Amino acid sequence: MKAAIALLLEGNAHAAVRRVALELHGAGFGLSAAQLPAHVSLKQPFDIPNLSEVEAFFDGFAASLEPTDLTLPSLEFWHIDGVVIAYLDVLEDAVLRPIHNRLNLELEAQFGSVPAPFDGEAYHFHATAVIDHANDATLEAMESRAGERFDIRTTVSSLGLFIFTDGDFALGSYVSYKTLALESVNP
Repeated sequence: MKAAIALLLEGNAHAAVRRVALELHGAGFGLSAAQLPAHVSLKQPFDIPNLSEVEAFFDGFAASLEPTDLTLPSLEFWHIDGVVIAYLDVLEDAVLRPIHNRLNLELEAQFGSVPAPFDGEAYHFHATAVIDHANDATLEAMESRAGERFDIRTTVSSLGLFIFTDGDFALGSYVSYKTLALESVNP
């Protein structure tokens, strides 16, 4: 079993990610990535020792965070190992990287080594719209839409815990398990 922790997008940002997913679905992409709420991952899927322990950790971590502002400037694509990923880019700021780094440190302190793909300083914050195999249609969409401007500014006020029961992330093997509101420390 694996878990992932993410900031959940709301309002216009959520709608933009879903609109892109549906538009790219019409251009040949599948919709499996849209089965989870639109989000910006803070920790990609990692092996968990025990769901109840991870849930308790998640509850405490969420309680330590405040709502934060994000900027999603453009639609971008990665083409990695025969897979095309379409995502809204997220500008890194003075808040986002420290949250990611603190999350990794606190997870390791409590659970030992829990590596996930792309952890650490090289992690690129993004909101995935769709993922599919590279083929003529997905590569054409990538070439024609890369860099398309969105310039969305949004506030995220919820943290999500996703659970994956299948290491291959097969459709139907993952769920949005828990959502918690991020509260302002100085209301």
